[in-house]
Amino acid sequence: MYKMKFTYCTSLLAIAQLCAALPLDNQESGDPFAAITNANYSSGLHRTLLQFDQIASRNHGNRAFGYRGFDASVQYVLSRLSALPPNSQSRFRVWTESFYGPPDINKETIIPTFVVNRREYTVHGLTVPVIRSWTSRSVFASVSKGPAGTKACGAPNAPYDPNGALILVEHNKCTTYTNANLPPARALLVYNREGTANWTEATVPRPQQPNAVPVGYINRLDALEILRQVDWAPQCTVWSYMKLQAKNNLHPRDIGYNIFAETIDGNADYVVVAGAHLDSSGGSAGINDNASGSAALLELFDTLQKSDAPSQFTNKIRFAWWGNHVDSWISTVEWSQRLSDKDARNIAAYIDLNKIGKGYYGILKSGATLSGETDICQGFSPTAVEDGFREAYASLGVTSTPVVDKAVSEDAVFRTVFRKPYGGITGGPDYQCQDKECDYFGNVAGNIDMMALSTRATARVLVELVNSAHRIWPWHARK
Repeated sequence: MYKMKFTYCTSLLAIAQLCAALPLDNQESGDPFAAITNANYSSGLHRTLLQFDQIASRNHGNRAFGYRGFDASVQYVLSRLSALPPNSQSRFRVWTESFYGPPDINKETIIPTFVVNRREYTVHGLTVPVIRSWTSRSVFASVSKGPAGTKACGAPNAPYDPNGALILVEHNKCTTYTNANLPPARALLVYNREGTANWTEATVPRPQQPNAVPVGYINRLDALEILRQVDWAPQCTVWSYMKLQAKNNLHPRDIGYNIFAETIDGNADYVVVAGAHLDSSGGSAGINDNASGSAALLELFDTLQKSDAPSQFTNKIRFAWWGNHVDSWISTVEWSQRLSDKDARNIAAYIDLNKIGKGYYGILKSGATLSGETDICQGFSPTAVEDGFREAYASLGVTSTPVVDKAVSEDAVFRTVFRKPYGGITGGPDYQCQDKECDYFGNVAGNIDMMALSTRATARVLVELVNSAHRIWPWHARK
């Protein structure tokens, strides 16, 4: 397994603590990346978080997608990205990509689609309560193949498992479907037997109990195409996510924006992406969740913009501010579908910054499925990002905590759709102020130095990955 070797004071904890205390001009002045890896980010983070707090205060106390506070946050980030040091040229290409928010399931006729490997498959028969329950938890679910024949039939209806799999079964004149003979089921998708009509709308039995496993129906040819992916690599989990389509688009939908800034220099075949969601919940200024991650990215951007480091990078760094985390990560889901095959292939790894304003120094456990199990299908060195953060924190004299991200954040798209190595940092759950009015600047004001240290650790991991991605993951950019 590839093991990162940081090029600054890393070997012993005591030396690392001493190095952190020294002024920059006393630390390996020959290191072209010292301006970013050893910077003090405290004052910049303090200033940036106050700006996000003021944006929320001027816009009904929140920065949520679909509200003015989110639009103002987008404009603020863009203004920071367009500001240049005197007499200098930008070291980044900056752009935005728009997306539609989800349709209103209370006002529109909804047709859910399941996306597997970035292709959409229409599903009929799932009711609005089922759709609402699904999207309120996670749009992601693994895909499994159900048993053949009458083994998928049974009575009484079995309870639905909100963390279960999306299971495809062939219709066999069942009067009811149960998960008694199946893995834990979040939904059953039924397709017709060979030699019968493709659609099963008239023949799929409806669950009789409110808590029964929901049953939908899918075109036989679509089902067989999905099952070929399941059979092709049975040791690898195939993931799907639910995407909602409005049948007639009778009501206007909110428009959001993802913001990107990518280094101009560097090999475009290997792009290391670092991202954070920009929006808050509707009842909160979202300073810990997640102005803290967005501010860290802005400070890293500013520091790189003012240094010569980007011209020395072997590969590319792309910063991403995601526009909609609260509504089932639709901003990253939409973005993943629009990406060309070449651009998707060129992503080397993803780093996620989420709620770093308080709590502990948490490191997302890389190389794991959404259920926390080891994912053996992520290629070489799936834990390189996690290992990098562990060494970076150790070099800064602090102890980190491994975290299994079962709740799912933006990294879910990278590990389920793209099968890319991923990692990131988090302070863990904020039980007191999560999605509440008290998540304003005062919620994190005492932890600015903690955030600054996490930002410095992120800088160290970014520098190592962007200069070694082509060696760590040589397989990913195959043409």
